[in-house]
Amino acid sequence: MTTRHGFSSAALRLLRRPPPSASYGRSFSASRHLKEQDPEENDPPPEKTDYDYRKPSYAARRNFPAHIRHLMRSTPNPLTVITSRWPPQQSQDDASGALGNQRDGPAPEVQGKDADQLPKTAGLLVSSFNTVTLTPKPYVSFNIRLPSSTYFAIKASCEFTASGLKDARVADAFVKRKVARGDPYGESVWHGLIESDGRLKEGMGGTWWMRCRLLGEKCVEVGDHVVVVAKVVESGGYEGGEGIGLVYAEGGYRKVGDVVGVDEEKADG
Repeated sequence: MTTRHGFSSAALRLLRRPPPSASYGRSFSASRHLKEQDPEENDPPPEKTDYDYRKPSYAARRNFPAHIRHLMRSTPNPLTVITSRWPPQQSQDDASGALGNQRDGPAPEVQGKDADQLPKTAGLLVSSFNTVTLTPKPYVSFNIRLPSSTYFAIKASCEFTASGLKDARVADAFVKRKVARGDPYGESVWHGLIESDGRLKEGMGGTWWMRCRLLGEKCVEVGDHVVVVAKVVESGGYEGGEGIGLVYAEGGYRKVGDVVGVDEEKADG
């Protein structure tokens, strides 16, 4: 028996069946999730530490961003230190406002500080630094979460310095933003790791450095991040910086392993 649309009764019964449980290999749509409110507030991830976040069934129903984040954890990303100096003519209000806008930064009381006492250099560690193109001129890009005092300094000065590194301790200093001498408004510990021009000091695990000029008209805000685009105007290497730099994957700092040849892969298969 067929219906007026040409479907058999058996086919209609099949179409009415609930879809099978999603597996890791199946794709799925996030449109329903994206129409909902912030999932981190309304539907936090389960407390079970052994839950498989890669399952599309969980992500589609509960926390799509968490699903994507955990999928990307297995993809190694190179780590790069970004530093920028506020221009000398920076006003007290602008400088203190930049510090107050950090998500984990000082409270508004910092506005009572003299501008000369505020740190002159802002910096952070990113895992998104890469080249956009090399010809006819080299351009690079990376992402920063907003609000960010480092991005404020980059916008104000229109330049920054990027440094590759292979020392996990140096990377950790930029992540934790520890402060020296117990002063919450003082310079972070990592300020002792860099030169006045923003490069890492020699012997601090740097591999390469690039001086970059911001292309403000090319920068794009996407969600709570901004994609920073810049032109490389100067570059160089650090003493003892040979080799492959530090990467981040599966929630930790890592070093790249041995080269895998295509012939070896075929033999193993």
